[in-house]
Amino acid sequence: MSARGSSPDDEEEISASVGIHGNKATEVQRLRLERLMANPEKPAHIPDRPKDRAPPPPAEYVRFYMGSSAGAGSGEFHIYRNLRRKEQNRMKYIEEQAKKDEAQTEFEKKAAEQQRLEDLKSAKSRAKRLKKKAKQQAKRSKGSCGSPAAKEPESDSSDIEDEEKSVPNQLSQGVSGESK
Repeated sequence: MSARGSSPDDEEEISASVGIHGNKATEVQRLRLERLMANPEKPAHIPDRPKDRAPPPPAEYVRFYMGSSAGAGSGEFHIYRNLRRKEQNRMKYIEEQAKKDEAQTEFEKKAAEQQRLEDLKSAKSRAKRLKKKAKQQAKRSKGSCGSPAAKEPESDSSDIEDEEKSVPNQLSQGVSGESK
């Protein structure tokens, strides 16, 4: 398959149908689109993005090309330059990978902190909603002669109040600074 996802047979058919004089990129693209739109139910192959290739490891043994009778010849400079270029590319790749890893860990750390703060905020809101709901239920049950169901929300509301007191403390610790 070629990079566009069509088979070599398709490429031959397209180039044959375009002819000798019309073998331009726009004609080929037009024919590919026509073939693709002829059967819209057929899935189109979209190739994945190529992954970064790591440069080869440095050579274990670099030959010393210089002769013993004279100084370095013209070829040795090109060999040296090529080896230096390969090593610079390898070091650049290693540094870029280190930066990517550092950025990824920093992003994950920030995302985790943000999620923790959002959880604390939603817990505080949930506690307020439950407290309000418990008050409304207590108010309704108070009007209906103090049934046994009225005592259960009160015990829930005391738990909620305890939870509500702890949530703002956690929230204020998270916002003001790390206390770890």
